[in-house]
Amino acid sequence: MGAGVGTSTLLFEAPVYKTEGITVRYTFPPYVSSGARDLINKLLQREPEERLSLTEVMEHEWVQHHLRKREASLRIPKKTVRDVTSM
Repeated sequence: MGAGVGTSTLLFEAPVYKTEGITVRYTFPPYVSSGARDLINKLLQREPEERLSLTEVMEHEWVQHHLRKREASLRIPKKTVRDVTSM
C-alpha cells in the first residue's frame, strides 16, 4: 500500500478511490480541507516518480500547519514552577 492510499484511508476511515479498469477515480468527503486534498492528490499520483517524497510531504503546507498546531499545544509556559511557588 502506498503512502497516499494509507494516508487517505486513515484520514477518511475508508478508501477514497474506486478502480475502473486501469482508471482510478476517487472523491473526498466534504469536510476534507483543500490542503489535505492537495496532499492526498500529490501522493496518489499513478507514476511513482510524480509522487511526493517524504521530505516534500514534511514540507507540505498542510503538514506544516498541523505540526505548528501540535508544537504550540506542547509549549512550556514561560513561568516556571519556581516562579509560581514564589508568588
